[in-house]
Amino acid sequence: MTHSRRCLAAVAAVVLSFAPAGVFCVRPAASAPAAVAPADRPVVAVVDFYSPGALPISVVTDPEPYAADVLTGLLVRGGGNAITVLPRSEVRAEERSLAWRSQDALNYSRLGTLAQALHADRVMLGWITRVSVFRQDILAFNADVALTMQMFEARQGRIVWQRETDGFGLAGFPDFAVQVAVERGLSRGLKPAVAAASAPVDRTPAP
Repeated sequence: MTHSRRCLAAVAAVVLSFAPAGVFCVRPAASAPAAVAPADRPVVAVVDFYSPGALPISVVTDPEPYAADVLTGLLVRGGGNAITVLPRSEVRAEERSLAWRSQDALNYSRLGTLAQALHADRVMLGWITRVSVFRQDILAFNADVALTMQMFEARQGRIVWQRETDGFGLAGFPDFAVQVAVERGLSRGLKPAVAAASAPVDRTPAP
């Protein structure tokens, strides 16, 4: 009975496991971020990634906004109740109002202006440092991408977190192969990205 009470004391996300005593007990899910009150959750925006190089001529998909769309969805699902992720439609609208350009991802001042306009605590962004596509065989194309994920902290006005990742994709069309590669690369970097984005945020007024 004592063992059962200890198990049922868990809060937040839970998973069921079968106890040795033969009764079900409730234990915290190890991979789920801790729930945070809505007012205390870090507000996160994701902006278009930046790609310094030319894309393969066979690719129509623009991987810069596509990567941002994918990362937004991943953060929503992976962050749970630990962060508030702004919709991409809201971020795009603010980018248009600020005449945002892809190279603005390199400009701390512009990132700070965007974060302030969106009332975001953090801005997730990144570099797409490599996109390569080649024909695997007569029916498939292989794509390979390298990405650098970054997080801009609005209060500090600088990049405070970064992680390199990569992914590959195999599909019947070059665009689909690139999309799969981007999705896989960002998925590989999701866990540390959620950990960084969900860290407690300091909103005390500056002196």
